[in-house]
Amino acid sequence: MKKEHVVIIILAILLAVVSVGWIISSQPKRKEWVTVGSWSGSQSDYNMTTEHFLISGEEWRVVYSCNQVVAGSHFEIIVYDAYTDGVVKQITSPFQTFSGESYWNSKGRFYLTIFIHGTLGNWVVYVQECK
Repeated sequence: MKKEHVVIIILAILLAVVSVGWIISSQPKRKEWVTVGSWSGSQSDYNMTTEHFLISGEEWRVVYSCNQVVAGSHFEIIVYDAYTDGVVKQITSPFQTFSGESYWNSKGRFYLTIFIHGTLGNWVVYVQECK
């Protein structure tokens, strides 16, 4: 085999390896939800204010659920901007569904107030950030 053929084969292999590497590196990275804070309990007519939490990514969510409900009970969750104490969003669970998610696309420092109207057992509220 001539030297020229060997060089061409080596260059073709090198080009294939670089091309595959470029294709793999250009694929979008898989993002996952990371829990920033969580709160839970089993109370009647209860309210709490969470500690502040920092969101550094572009997307985050509040996820809530409950598996023991007395008729007429529901969640009320209010998201506040920690710097201004201004309301960012109010989330109220529907009376028939006791789980849900609410999404935002903003960075900053926030906190929640969680109100239990009626009786909710084994409730949990998560703040999760997409990273």
